[in-house]
Amino acid sequence: MAKRTLYFMRHGQTNFNLNNIVQGWCDSFLTEQGIAGVGAAGVGILDSGIVFDGIYSSDSGRTQQTARVILEKTQSDSRIQLEPNFREFNFGGFEGQDDLIMQSALANHANIAVEDVNIVLNSMEKMITAITTVHNEIFETGFIGEVETHQKYTNRLRKGLENTITAMVAKDQTCTLIVSHGMTICTLVQLLEPGIEMPKTGIANASLTKILYDDETGQYTVESVGQTA
Repeated sequence: MAKRTLYFMRHGQTNFNLNNIVQGWCDSFLTEQGIAGVGAAGVGILDSGIVFDGIYSSDSGRTQQTARVILEKTQSDSRIQLEPNFREFNFGGFEGQDDLIMQSALANHANIAVEDVNIVLNSMEKMITAITTVHNEIFETGFIGEVETHQKYTNRLRKGLENTITAMVAKDQTCTLIVSHGMTICTLVQLLEPGIEMPKTGIANASLTKILYDDETGQYTVESVGQTA
């Protein structure tokens, strides 16, 4: 086998997403709209003829809930395999807070307007470094563990990829679904293809990002980012 396909899906809309609450390692259930959106994505996957011979998920409740809906809608008999390394970024003390609090802290630190934060901090490395710096100026300890550095975060994401490819090879899987998180998918994409153009509105809930892996060269190719049905 020379090529393997990995489809990364962001979980469906959650209650925290709906209410603009920072959600990394903390968790919330999918909304009705979120469940419907994932269901529609699952039907679209089934109609397109894509067949997953493996389904992976971060160990967060919202990704596992999303994966179960996809299993049902795609009529798959696969079992969900958990990969904790694909969990979302740990925002430390910002976890569970109104997103505006974090955005305002980032804006004050960079001496810019809140609406310009995503424009100025226009890569995951810049954003994560800024969050870590500002966090450590405000908090002594995080709400759930410690805020992650960019290096620590990307190291575990690379480990997640390594673990997944190893499992795919061992099980002779050629096309897998990996349910993960918006910031995690963005960071992975930028790690694999620095400078790649990202969707201006970020990675949408229940969207698919397609990544190819070549067994012979060990190279990844990002084929599409944040595609929705």
